Amino acid sequence: MADDIIETYGVDEKRFMDALAKISVINYSNGTRNPNVQTRKWFTDQAQAENRGIDTNPFVGGRLVVSDCSQVTDGSEVVVLASEKFVREREIRNRKGLWTQNCTDDIR
Repeated sequence: MADDIIETYGVDEKRFMDALAKISVINYSNGTRNPNVQTRKWFTDQAQAENRGIDTNPFVGGRLVVSDCSQVTDGSEVVVLASEKFVREREIRNRKGLWTQNCTDDIR
């Protein structure tokens, strides 16, 4: 998305990416003061947030790095319903983190 904004609107890349880094620092700082979040001990500063593509702040897509992304850690669940044909055609098998179950109940 950052790539599209920079390229579509001709935004100065350094200015845009530095602004994202500043927002990241603010967000991490806010997280340390919220007693209800899991990320109270996470830390970043402006230098770390601007240091892109290193082991502790790798690229995740285009110009975006980990510190540009929100600190979502509470997890999630999802249910994907698929026909037996869909599963068979894609050779989907049970594996860690993925559970498949044949269902013969008509849910219409």
